Amino acid sequence: MATKHRRPRVSRQKRINVTFKPSTLHAVNFLAEKEDTSLSNITQELVEQALEMREDIYLSRIAEEAEIRAKGKARISAEKVWKELDLE
Repeated sequence: MATKHRRPRVSRQKRINVTFKPSTLHAVNFLAEKEDTSLSNITQELVEQALEMREDIYLSRIAEEAEIRAKGKARISAEKVWKELDLE
């Protein structure tokens, strides 16, 4: 009877190699142990949180710049926009 050859499983997620300062690695290891998760999982969570924070900062700057440009110009309330777009 012939044996079936299976393809090795290929992860759809890409991998990277990151070098940390010892103090950073110690902190990440501490968090992983505290949260009972792998070093890989906690690192992924931390990177995702950092990206979200950077995105928030970037979008806040865009909003602040828009406010500065809009000073002295006529504005439309959010309620009026919703009503005009029939989104009430």
